[in-house]
Amino acid sequence: MGGPKQKGVITYAVSPSRQRAMKGVFHGYIFNGFSRFMRQAPYVLLPASVGYSVYSWAKTKYEWNNSKEGHHILAQQAGGH
Repeated sequence: MGGPKQKGVITYAVSPSRQRAMKGVFHGYIFNGFSRFMRQAPYVLLPASVGYSVYSWAKTKYEWNNSKEGHHILAQQAGGH
């Protein structure tokens, strides 16, 4: 920029060819990521499976209640025809 040189400001730089930002990413994930996933799996898979089974049960019951057979049986239970 054309201003005077500042005093007391120290700047460090690393060459882009020396940074290696992705060094060890895959190696670290293969070992650490897999073990972390296996430790967290019960906390994720158990509630997800319970939620999906409740969803599946409710969807089946909803479809049956809205079918001809379901209407007929529910009407009989309610004291209808």
